[in-house]
This record gives sequence, C-alpha cells and structure tokens, in this order.
Amino acid sequence: MTQKERIIQEASYLFFQKGVRNVTMNDIAEHIGMSKRTIYEQIKDKDELLTLCLERFGEKTHYELLKVAKESNADLIDILRYFVDFAMSAMSNNVGRFFNEVKKYHPKVFLGIVETLRKTRIEHLTSFLEEGIKEGLFLPMRNLEMLATIIQDLVTIVDKSEDLEKLITPDSLRKLVVTFFRGIATPKGIERIDGAFKIKHDQAND
Repeated sequence: MTQKERIIQEASYLFFQKGVRNVTMNDIAEHIGMSKRTIYEQIKDKDELLTLCLERFGEKTHYELLKVAKESNADLIDILRYFVDFAMSAMSNNVGRFFNEVKKYHPKVFLGIVETLRKTRIEHLTSFLEEGIKEGLFLPMRNLEMLATIIQDLVTIVDKSEDLEKLITPDSLRKLVVTFFRGIATPKGIERIDGAFKIKHDQAND
C-alpha cells in the first residue's frame, strides 16, 4: 500500500465513523501518525481527499459485489438483489450519512463524482441487460445503452435531490427496482425476481 492509499483508507474510516464535517485534516494526520505537510504533498485539500474516498468506495463496492457473486455462483437476479440489499443497508447506516454530508457540505465534490460515475454505471447496466437477455431473463430490446442511460439518469435525479431521505426510503427503493425489472422481464425472469425478492403474487400487483 502506498502512502497516498493509506491516507485515503484511513481518512475514509474517519469520515464514515465521525462524519465528514467533524473530521479535519489535522484529525487525519494525527490518526495516521503523519505530518499534515506530508498529507498535503500527496493530496491537495479536503475536497480532493473526499473525491478519492468516494472513488475508493465505489471501486470497493463493485469488487465486493463481484466477489460475492462469484463465490456463491450467483446469477444476474441474485446480483441485483445483492445490490438492492447493499443500497438499502447503506441508506440506513454510516454510508448513507457519509454521502448525505458530502452532498450537503461539499456539493461540488458530490456532483463531480456523480458525473464521473455516470459513464461507468451506464456501461455496467448495459452489460447487465445484455447478459439478462442472453439468459432469457429480460425481454429482447433495442438500444440497451439508451435504456441504461435512462435508468442511470433516474438514479442521478435521486442522487442530486436536496431531500433524498424524504424522496426515497430503503423500502421504496426496493419496490422501485423490483417493479422496473419485472416490467422488462420474461416469465422466467419474473419468476426469478419474485423468488429472489420473496414477493407474493398479490404484492407484485400492488
């Protein structure tokens, strides 16, 4: 691990545990046992550090998701459920607080990372849809990249909302994802979605 990577790792820990606003560069230097000057030789300021922490979190989450899927021999619907479960959990713990505080106190950093991640998310969504069609889980569709872009832009609207907590709850997120993907699923896909999310037929039609 390089010196810069260690700074990002330890700063991420502090931000998640104590909150973005409550952690200063002095706190980070003291926690690591490193001079503040050394930190500033690696990282310009707190905004850049937050950006790097957000990027690290995104990369780590994607890696962990793929790791779990591989180890459990999961199919696409299982991966979708893992993602929703993670997102629901994040909204209810320190992860959610971290993102909300970055959005509130460092809006330029937050909007910048949202735009940076947009292209990557669209690529992942397009691949996900393509694989789902091949496996007979989703209906054949043209221009999957456009559909993936629409999904991502809906996520971006939520990301940029000033009242994220009021706009969407963990339960409403789950229902939104399930409803959307059931709408583009084949009978086989609907059966898998209902099974993975433990949906009863009367609930699916609510």
